[in-house]
Amino acid sequence: MKSGPYGSLYSVFGVPATSSPHTAPSNRGAGIPYAYTTPRQSPIGGTARASDRNHFIPKWDFAAFRERVISMSTYGSYLEARTRPDTIKIGFLSQITRRLSDLTRGSGLEHARTFLVSTLESKLIASNEITRGTETSVKLSWSFPSTFLNAYKRSGFVHTHPGSETAGLHFSGRDFKTFIGDEEQVFMMVAWQQTTMLVLKTTATPRLNQEAMERTIDKLEREYLFGRRSLVELMAFTKQVCVEFGLVLYMAYSSNPDVANRIEVTR
Repeated sequence: MKSGPYGSLYSVFGVPATSSPHTAPSNRGAGIPYAYTTPRQSPIGGTARASDRNHFIPKWDFAAFRERVISMSTYGSYLEARTRPDTIKIGFLSQITRRLSDLTRGSGLEHARTFLVSTLESKLIASNEITRGTETSVKLSWSFPSTFLNAYKRSGFVHTHPGSETAGLHFSGRDFKTFIGDEEQVFMMVAWQQTTMLVLKTTATPRLNQEAMERTIDKLEREYLFGRRSLVELMAFTKQVCVEFGLVLYMAYSSNPDVANRIEVTR
């Protein structure tokens, strides 16, 4: 699996990026360091407040999303299920997904980028590196600053799927295993062309051991996807994984790529 870095896409924000959904987190303290984001440099910066975790706001702007991600990573607890918003303005992240989608459209390969939270400075920061994978997978590369390693938490990742709608517009079993299996991560995104899907962990997300979690996902894949790959089955599989693991599912459509709408998973 070959991966290669691209230049800093958003140096004005003072943030970097690297990542891959199909590999266990590794190389802590190695690789390209993440840049600190400052209020002047980056709209990703922000301050975590413990009280944010219990407030219900039906529509989140990007600042609210950023604050919740920082808070969840800082305090080690997931979003209160009852406070899940109906819409999230993903703002800066939509710029990243569009860039990754352009790279995937040109190459036919998956691309990814990762995010950390600095618990010392209460900042959401991204790697400056983009990881390129194969047609079916991409490695997540987590690089940490060489100092205060314990002050950084893996918060989430964005990656792309190439191919047709039925091949690309979904989270794969491997995506879910990587995300759910890492208790530090709180959000995951996949982009297919100009459509983006997002999931968030909640207080309903069980903390199972890796083997039990993977066994459940494998069972759901056999039940929903064996011999079938239509968009209907893929969405049914994605929704059922969300039900089993207490995840909130959102989708930002090409007609309005900056706003992710909550998808009901229990119907």
